[in-house]
Amino acid sequence: MIHCTVDPNGWLHLEAPAKVLELGGGAMPQWSPNVDVRQCFDAAGNPTVDFTADFGQPLPIQSDEWEVVFSRYAIEHISWRLVRGFVTELARILKHGGTAVIITANAEAQMRWALAQDWDERVSQCLCGDLDYPDNSHKTFFNPTWAARLFREAGFARVLVYPHGALGTDMVIEAVKPGADPGPCIS
Repeated sequence: MIHCTVDPNGWLHLEAPAKVLELGGGAMPQWSPNVDVRQCFDAAGNPTVDFTADFGQPLPIQSDEWEVVFSRYAIEHISWRLVRGFVTELARILKHGGTAVIITANAEAQMRWALAQDWDERVSQCLCGDLDYPDNSHKTFFNPTWAARLFREAGFARVLVYPHGALGTDMVIEAVKPGADPGPCIS
């Protein structure tokens, strides 16, 4: 059984060793290998990405290989036209009984938050992304209901979606690939 938690800062903690793949860790990955859509570097100029891949295409990763796939704030940067394929790829690369842990924006909660604000650039940043490089914009908007349905349709057996972050405008999607059920991952 793989038992893990996501802390308030979005870091994944495991109680036992597991084979973890991070997708979209950018310049600050927590796990290796870290696969991203572009090469990134740390403050010292060292590469932080093990290899690059287009998340809108089939991933160059062997099937049934990983016990945990972790991704923090990457899935919302994939075109809404391609996001179903990405979720299907997560199911393909996970071992049976493996868990995908995805942290993403909850657009529904973000919009409620935005409507309650004195509108300024923070609202645009929240809804659109940082825009600090050309592809760093949100291209798919999720709410908990659609996120859960998307993962179930991709073949995941158990999908849990719950709030994340200080404002509650983000969410964690925990999805288990059918097989030997490892029990709850996130607590």
